Amino acid sequence: MREDDRDQQISVVEDFISRGVNGMVLAPLDDVALRAPVSDATRAGIPVVIMDSDLKSDDYVSFVATDNYLGGVMGGRELARLLGEKGRVIMLRCLEGSASTTNRESGFLDAMKEFPGITVVSATNTVDPRWRRHTARRRIFLLR
Repeated sequence: MREDDRDQQISVVEDFISRGVNGMVLAPLDDVALRAPVSDATRAGIPVVIMDSDLKSDDYVSFVATDNYLGGVMGGRELARLLGEKGRVIMLRCLEGSASTTNRESGFLDAMKEFPGITVVSATNTVDPRWRRHTARRRIFLLR
């Protein structure tokens, strides 16, 4: 299964429901797309534990995760320290729509606002199928 294939993750969850599994632990790729399958599992009496990336739903028995927002803040502050609180940075996005990714990005961008000497010159989705090495080079050129 590809890490960024929402449709495939939905299909796997639906398959587990039809097999009547006793429970599921799921790290949703998308905080919205997996709502219906998780709700279906709950209605079928299958307890679901969500981990790492939250789901915009209450149809699960437990949620276990790190504080991704705080992780983004901490990463941003450390980057600022390493840069001497000045410079130009690029944020490379991964798995847009994933709550954990979105929260880390928000924390990082909020931390960058604490450092007026640092400019975020670009925020790019690296999972986008149009992403290529030459695109990365163009983005890195923005740092000059």
